[in-house]
Amino acid sequence: MKVLRRNNRPGLRALFSKMKMDTEHLTEDDLTFMVAPRINAASRMDSPIRAFELLASDTHAQAVPLAEHLSKINDDRKLLVARIMKEAKSHVAKRSEESSVIVVGSTGWSAGILGLVAGKLADELGKPVFVWGMEEDDEHIKGSCRSDGTVNVVDMMTANTDYFVQFGGHMMAGGFVATREKIHFLENALTETYVAMQKNAVEVAEVARESGETSAPQHVALATITLDKVTPRFIEDIDRFAPFGLDNPKPIFLFQNVTLDAAKQFGKTKEHLEIMVSDSTGSTKAIAFFKSIDDFIRDVSVERVRSGHQITLVGTLEVSYFRGREARIRIVDILLEKA
Repeated sequence: MKVLRRNNRPGLRALFSKMKMDTEHLTEDDLTFMVAPRINAASRMDSPIRAFELLASDTHAQAVPLAEHLSKINDDRKLLVARIMKEAKSHVAKRSEESSVIVVGSTGWSAGILGLVAGKLADELGKPVFVWGMEEDDEHIKGSCRSDGTVNVVDMMTANTDYFVQFGGHMMAGGFVATREKIHFLENALTETYVAMQKNAVEVAEVARESGETSAPQHVALATITLDKVTPRFIEDIDRFAPFGLDNPKPIFLFQNVTLDAAKQFGKTKEHLEIMVSDSTGSTKAIAFFKSIDDFIRDVSVERVRSGHQITLVGTLEVSYFRGREARIRIVDILLEKA
């Protein structure tokens, strides 16, 4: 992180400039949600050599058009993912019966972005999802899968090797190659495996409970605090434990009985959520990217927001330098207090 904040590589400087990033305050979130998608867009939408050429650029003149190209194809990637998501959800909605595992696909869906589609569907549906596609010159079907967090997708595929030409990955995500003849039978096979694995997990949990073993939940709030704590100084103290990631999660805080003063969507297509909250100690902004108020709570009308509604806000803290220095909450969840 220190090297990146002080980097002199023309390619990275051009990419940071294109995104209007404040490199002095570069964070791991910036890398995860802004830099990495543009680097990855090269292999998803074009050729990975484009990303290499950017990073290996010797001059600003070489780097700028490459940075612009990666940003453009990343925008194209977002549109393509949105289109396939819409088609995939339409396919799922037309089914007469619900399944514990979703297998969905279509000829013409580009394999390079199916992992993103599978991840979004798994998050929305709360089920393991296998998404497949096939390019015109492909002999086999190619796809990606994502777990709902309750099952290992590689174990699921290992139990059904007859359906796959090739597969790999880890517990939460994987990729596969399958034959055209068997792809339409894959959902039933995976569902049977999932049900059996869930039954086994329940039996293991019962044995663990009987023996006195317990497992801690994945997301635990560090503390309940008030809104006056949302300051750059307090966040700087927390950031001394950075960088945060999978094995060092960012601390989550509870803000109880705060008033929801306003809510709005922002961004080019109004895809992000911003709310204003207050308590007896002060007020602050909270945001969630690619979310709406309906993703958290479904019964808060505009009128109730205007009149002020009591909520418990669950979130992490961050400082934004996009338009000046601003301490804010990144929303993890919103819980309605009882009326």
